Amino acid sequence: MNLEIIEDKKKVVTLLSNQAKAVDKIFIMTDDDREGSIIAWSVIKFCKLPKEKCYRAITHEITPAAVVNAIKKPVPFDDNLVQAGLTRMMVDKLIGYGLSPIGKKYIGAKSIGRCQSVGLKLIVDRETEINDFIPELYFDLYLNFTKGTNSFKAKYAGYKTEAIDHFTNKADLNAAMSMCKANEYYIEDIQTKKHTESPGAAFCTATFQQEAANKLGLRVKDAMSCAQKLFEGISIDGKHLGLITYMRTDSTDISKEFIPCLKEYVIKHFSSANYVGPRTTKHKSTDQCGHEAIRVTDPSLTPDILSKYISSKTLLKVYELIWRRTLASVMANATVSEKIYIINNNGHKFSFNTKTITNQGYRAVYLAESTSEQSQLVAFQIGDFVENALLEDLKKFTQPKPRYTEASLIRELQQQEIGRPSTYVAIVETILSPSRGYATREGKHIVPTERGIQLAKYCDRAFPMLINTDYTKNMEVSLDHIASGIIDW
Repeated sequence: MNLEIIEDKKKVVTLLSNQAKAVDKIFIMTDDDREGSIIAWSVIKFCKLPKEKCYRAITHEITPAAVVNAIKKPVPFDDNLVQAGLTRMMVDKLIGYGLSPIGKKYIGAKSIGRCQSVGLKLIVDRETEINDFIPELYFDLYLNFTKGTNSFKAKYAGYKTEAIDHFTNKADLNAAMSMCKANEYYIEDIQTKKHTESPGAAFCTATFQQEAANKLGLRVKDAMSCAQKLFEGISIDGKHLGLITYMRTDSTDISKEFIPCLKEYVIKHFSSANYVGPRTTKHKSTDQCGHEAIRVTDPSLTPDILSKYISSKTLLKVYELIWRRTLASVMANATVSEKIYIINNNGHKFSFNTKTITNQGYRAVYLAESTSEQSQLVAFQIGDFVENALLEDLKKFTQPKPRYTEASLIRELQQQEIGRPSTYVAIVETILSPSRGYATREGKHIVPTERGIQLAKYCDRAFPMLINTDYTKNMEVSLDHIASGIIDW
């Protein structure tokens, strides 16, 4: 692979080379992963820097303390990481440069890639599932009633000891409704269950992108753009400060050095009982954990304080999301008391639930997604008759799995181990690129075009050994083995 300097970058290379001659030591502080190692290697190689003057410095956040510490404690250059990164470049170019002209010649496709085409295949396979899906008719039965000023809805649960989730035919539904009309409804049983809700771990790239999409409605590229700005930092009272750690990571671990600071803040502003420390999380063998989780660099920089320095509402919301998740990840579980009410009418059972949060725990700072269960405080007793009872039957059809959104596609890429945190955005944006025309967005969902469907099917026929999830996953495993020195590139 012959690498050359891009024409419009030659001035930069010359500038760096000239500056390097005037100093005794050169610290290269690129990312602590394959791509960062390639950049470090490239700077030394193409700027013709004397290796003996170069030192590798690693930092995961742009704060004065972190940068100074990285310079004080340089680490060796990792040739294995460089080889793994160069191997990935070569494989991607062999596949991309090799297959793309074939795809263009036969079906007019503009590109075929090791990860992008597998991502497109996932979207097309899901579309095929949806088109081939045969919906089945069923009926749900609900009991609407009141208690004082509160309204409730209970779902049909079965007849006597037979559990029934829904009716598959109208005749059975009508028979149940007819039997219920002649009798009153009463509370037959009340069951109480207690359970705990754990907070999510600190963000990795994929979970951050998903949460930013789900809670803030942001596209993946916009969420990452905001995170990049927060990582690069802002000026606060004349001092430049990075606000979050590096945003491309598989890790959900928080550095041990940061834990005391986080502990002190949680105890001071919540309580000592609400601090439990970081949970242990399992990592897949393919996870790239050179960086820690995405977290804030200083918990005392609250969103309220930063609102004086950040004018962009979106940027501030992204910061608040990361700030709240950072705190929540080390806080106590929430405790939930759930009551399950069983209503009886002539052997026909209906049930509804109520939930009460008995200990907020992490919910004091990071609200979970709203639940559909009714949470009114009620005082039902066994034997109570319900008031204003009214049956409601709903005709429904079974539904196929939904089309992917950007967030759910990234979740799938992560689970299938396709690509890495540094490439998720590029994969999604390539698939959605108007110039390629493989897929479009309808609302939040990704819909393949006819060209995208043709390309995915063509790759299945023509390159089944290269464009599939197993090959892509195994390639990443091999690259990690190269990085670890287990196999030769």
